[in-house]
Amino acid sequence: MDLGSRLRNLRRRQKMTLEKLAKRTGLTSSFLSQVERNVAFPSVKSLREIASGLNTKVSCFFEEEGTKSTEISCLLRKTREKILSTIN
Repeated sequence: MDLGSRLRNLRRRQKMTLEKLAKRTGLTSSFLSQVERNVAFPSVKSLREIASGLNTKVSCFFEEEGTKSTEISCLLRKTREKILSTIN
């Protein structure tokens, strides 16, 4: 499923109009409509605003359907060495 379809499905499941999402995000309803139709593609900043407006994480727009979400966390040791780990 593409980004626009995921966005539309999530918005509709929350019974939210484009106008209401626009007010929550500070983006225009016409831009959001274009994103849902895959005519326009949001910047990372806009995508964060959209996710926040829908009370979700940006990652939900990119997760594979039917798979369990994997969360990656980053730990920083005293030596400043980064360690990445996967949490299921």
